[in-house]
Amino acid sequence: MKRCNLSIIFRRTTAFLLLLLLSVTLLSPAFVHAEDTTYAKDFTSKVYYSYTYKGLNHSIEYFYDHRICTDGKLVCITYFCKDLSLQSEGFAKFYLSTSPIYTLNYNADNTRPPETKLSLAPVYNGVYYVNAGSTYMSNGASDFKITYSGLVNIKNVDGSNWLKYLKSDIDNGYFDLTKDNYRDPDPDKDGTLSSSIPTPRIHVNKDYSFGFDNCTDDYYIQLQGRFWSIDDIELYKESLMWKYKYSSYIRGDLNDWYTTGSKTKANSENLSFLENGKACFDKFLTAHPIDERNYFGGTNAVGNFFSGYNNALSTMKMLLGQPTSGYNGVEVYVRYFTYTDSGELLYGKWCHYYDDLAKNGSSGSEWDDDDTLHGGQQSEDGLTDEEKDENEKEEDPRKGDEDITVPTPDDDYTGNGVAFTGLIELLDSLKTQSGAFLSLFSEIFSFLPSWLVSLIYASIGVCCFLGIWHFIRG
Repeated sequence: MKRCNLSIIFRRTTAFLLLLLLSVTLLSPAFVHAEDTTYAKDFTSKVYYSYTYKGLNHSIEYFYDHRICTDGKLVCITYFCKDLSLQSEGFAKFYLSTSPIYTLNYNADNTRPPETKLSLAPVYNGVYYVNAGSTYMSNGASDFKITYSGLVNIKNVDGSNWLKYLKSDIDNGYFDLTKDNYRDPDPDKDGTLSSSIPTPRIHVNKDYSFGFDNCTDDYYIQLQGRFWSIDDIELYKESLMWKYKYSSYIRGDLNDWYTTGSKTKANSENLSFLENGKACFDKFLTAHPIDERNYFGGTNAVGNFFSGYNNALSTMKMLLGQPTSGYNGVEVYVRYFTYTDSGELLYGKWCHYYDDLAKNGSSGSEWDDDDTLHGGQQSEDGLTDEEKDENEKEEDPRKGDEDITVPTPDDDYTGNGVAFTGLIELLDSLKTQSGAFLSLFSEIFSFLPSWLVSLIYASIGVCCFLGIWHFIRG
């Protein structure tokens, strides 16, 4: 009997606690939270609205340039009201921060240059705020229609006294300023996939600058990139030439190189993988140190290292430290996006591009890899976000696309690559060693007649020439 009573008491107590927890959850204030992203200290806020009246379309663009003076957290809120009885509606968009905000420029429409206007945002209860665009319109006509875009964290309110609602929400702790929630427009969250926007066709030059073959003045780019390299590297000698084989890849992390916030035009000049991917490559080498890669081979039949092994190992490490060598490769996803007249963000499919790595059995020279260096593969039909995510689940996403094509390299471009590194190193080493040898030879055999010394020098020069020729031919 006691056991039964204890069981009933336990079940009732558990039910009461669950009900109490649910009540507390429902009564908790709904905070406007921040996104887990980093905002720029200088940023531009844009609000677009368009309206139709008597069959005519009108559009207006508001934008404010702001500056956060000190490190602080930023929250954006939009108050939106609509009065159906009066056929009127409006909005007000505010930024709130834990640090001062300066309003630098304001442009009421897109027909005239912005007014210069420097002002400190007001502060209320320790929270700085600035109105980043507001409007309230009414019209009794039945064909009146108004649309807005660029609005975030929308809260519906009554009437149009925006500041009253803002101060009330500050007092009630509606905003969570412990994190930042200003973010650049994100196609994944704010945009729409449009079939009218093509998949980028990318061309890469020998100095790792790149451009697009099918862009227009209206397209911006969003680009994510990573670097790849090799591991389990065998050093071996073939016809007196050191060469390298590898059996596994090292994959870097995918990082944002060009974001929607950077507003990089697709037709911009001097876009560069090396410049924008430098931090990514440095981070990659930190995660996968060159000295800790797995090197083996280089021995002859009796187990001794072939002559020149240390130089061959040093050359390989040098090549691994250069993002443009054939043993490192870049991989990117890039897509176009644009804005409509009303401010709607439209984007296309991702182009997946990746470099070809040097062939197994290469010396790292352009002559060994002339059909792979400075070239790559790219998707032609493009990838949706879902297809890109699926491709990233592959062990080697460079091989995951079904519609990969081989782009035509820009053969006319005369950039400064490092494909000649092996030859340059050979010539530099030859120059240094030959100079030291000839100086030593002259001192030791100074008693020989000059014509004999000249003949010996000429013989050495012929040997050097044949060695370089063998290096070029492979």
